[in-house]
Amino acid sequence: MSFPQKVKSTLWAIVDNMACNTACFVKKPKKDFTRNRKLGFAQLIRFFLSMESGCINHELLKYFYFLPDEIPSASSFIQQRAKLLPEAFRHVLTQFNLRFPAKGLWGKYSLIAVDGCEFNIARNPGDPSTFHPTSGRSKRGFNSLHTISLYDLLSKRFLDVVLQPGKLKNEFHAICQLIDRYIYGGFPIFVADRGGPAITSLHMPLKKAVSLPSAPKTST
Repeated sequence: MSFPQKVKSTLWAIVDNMACNTACFVKKPKKDFTRNRKLGFAQLIRFFLSMESGCINHELLKYFYFLPDEIPSASSFIQQRAKLLPEAFRHVLTQFNLRFPAKGLWGKYSLIAVDGCEFNIARNPGDPSTFHPTSGRSKRGFNSLHTISLYDLLSKRFLDVVLQPGKLKNEFHAICQLIDRYIYGGFPIFVADRGGPAITSLHMPLKKAVSLPSAPKTST
């Protein structure tokens, strides 16, 4: 088996394992993905991972090899997509990274960049958590999501991400959350720009990585 085949096989195996126990990845564990549909849990995740830049209808046509009897409708895809929790995609990312461990600097150190990015999404004035009203940036207002990611600078791969509504972004909380759930071992060195966390967030990596000895008892 070639390396690209091994990578693909590993990725699909992760998805298949998730499909055996979907409770942690769907909104209604006792209901969602319990019926047999064209886009079941595993098929839906695989479709997401295979999508390119086309519209939903065209991507569905390509994924199902233009077979009319096999292709689900776009509305069916949207309904199935609404059942997923964001944790499903984070699980795929972390498990895939764990299957291919990165080689650290001098065998143990990792250089991890922490940074935020904002993405515009479909305009919806009815969502106050993401909608930015009319301002100098936009005459009609816009909606956005904010992400804070961990990126391994040595292996050039994303390790984790926190997704926040654009109007409720809190990078300090997100960075603490990312550091607290870091699962890749070794000795990570986290790097952030001046616009990132407050200096007080340094207590989290220190508390997580360093064990300070207790002072010896003295007799009086």
